[in-house]
Amino acid sequence: VLSNARLFLENILKYGILVDPIQVISLFLNNPYSWPAACLVIVSNVFILVALYTERQLSKGSFSEFAGFLVHCINLSILLTFPAAVVLLVPSMTP
Repeated sequence: VLSNARLFLENILKYGILVDPIQVISLFLNNPYSWPAACLVIVSNVFILVALYTERQLSKGSFSEFAGFLVHCINLSILLTFPAAVVLLVPSMTP
């Protein structure tokens, strides 16, 4: 951490701030629905809750092991394909 902080400070002193932070913030505030990264972080909780609910139902015995296996497989396959779909389909603010 210290070496990265030293490198960060050296780059700021040598090159200055190359990006206008006010312009970046205003760019994000103009269109809050085009934040793919924030959307992915929010939706990642859904996959966690599905896995938790599945494990709870498996421990109670209300799901069979095969049904739990199918739910976990579907959850994991959607978890792997959803971020790629969001990145490809949601238009980004930067090219």
